[in-house]
Amino acid sequence: MITIGIETNFPEIEARLDALQEDYRTKVLVRAVNRTMEQGQTEMRRAITSEFNISATKVREKLFLKRASFKSGRFSVEAELVSRDPRGKRRSINVINFKARQGKQGVTVQIKKGGARKLIRGAFIANAGRTVFVREGRERLPIKPVQVIDVPQMFTTKRISARVIAKIKAVFPVVFAREERYALDRWSRKGST
Repeated sequence: MITIGIETNFPEIEARLDALQEDYRTKVLVRAVNRTMEQGQTEMRRAITSEFNISATKVREKLFLKRASFKSGRFSVEAELVSRDPRGKRRSINVINFKARQGKQGVTVQIKKGGARKLIRGAFIANAGRTVFVREGRERLPIKPVQVIDVPQMFTTKRISARVIAKIKAVFPVVFAREERYALDRWSRKGST
């Protein structure tokens, strides 16, 4: 999970917030935080797909943005970028998602971009091409799916998280200034009518 705090990360913006009227302050901050986290979500998807050999579509399914909102008169604005299974569980992902190929000796996969393909001996692709399985013994059954780290674990790797946090820190002041100008323009138009 990635969160940003105005007081800790952006003290110069906290000072600018004090200069805005209260109703505009909240609107500006909520809009700026949400726009920034949307860009953070895009950066997270790019970071994961640049390091791991997984499709952007699969990553997009697992990244969620809890949008900021103004709640019950409290001046507390927070947005979160999180990664989890759509059903709320943390789980592994089948290796079929990593360019799995069936061969005579088993299935090969490539987890990391630019990494070597790895052979999973005796594995086979089934379930209409959606799952890689291995047999648990010498008999035909039982079988089990071959799983590996899921997007939540990719999400929390230090290199990827650091890249996303750097993006958020770089973008937020720019987005805030744009939203502040927009709010002040609207306010001045209302005052002149």
